[in-house]
Amino acid sequence: AMACRIPAAAQKDFCCDAPLTVVVGENAELVDLYGGQEDLAAGVLRCVGEPTKRFEEDALRILRCVRFAVQLGFDVEEETRRALKNCRERLAMVSRERCAAEWIRLLECGMPIQNGLALIREADLWPFVLPEAPAPFDEIAVLRAAALPPEAPLRIASILLSTHYIYRKETSQPLDVTALAHRSCRALKLSNALTDRIAKLACVDVQQAIPTDAVTLRRLMASYRELTP
Repeated sequence: AMACRIPAAAQKDFCCDAPLTVVVGENAELVDLYGGQEDLAAGVLRCVGEPTKRFEEDALRILRCVRFAVQLGFDVEEETRRALKNCRERLAMVSRERCAAEWIRLLECGMPIQNGLALIREADLWPFVLPEAPAPFDEIAVLRAAALPPEAPLRIASILLSTHYIYRKETSQPLDVTALAHRSCRALKLSNALTDRIAKLACVDVQQAIPTDAVTLRRLMASYRELTP
């Protein structure tokens, strides 16, 4: 929420299709009403104004906030962090396709994702990114999924397997992971091809092949490629 007040003498250089790399010059005034420069320097994400109002305007901003925190490597300011959970039910009014798109972008981010997954767990956002999963996602599962390469099918399969293990441990009942994968992916309205790939990877049990070394990683990606159309 920052703007630049351009001197009248320089405005002639700013047409509607001016590139973002145009240098304004020393006389241009930066308008920063919300402390954006300080937050950028400190690596902090903060809603402009009252977080609850911002999330009520568009609840998808809840998931987008988590994704930005991952992509930028930023922390989320405390009031904004509390609002993620307090406003979570409003995500039910957002289309599943939009939620799924943000979720997949987060999982495929090349940056470390464990903090983002921890934020999702803290704010109890799992019903909106992993519907139909019967058990909570624990800290160990966060680390397992984060250790995998930035491929959404691999990471989703790993998370689904974690819910399966937790469910089996807590209830002593078996769980059909393939059926769970299909239910969750269909609830997110993912494509049939992506749904089938995730279900097959869950059967391979990617959790047993966390890439702690180069050899394990090559084997994992080889099995992944075999399941990729």
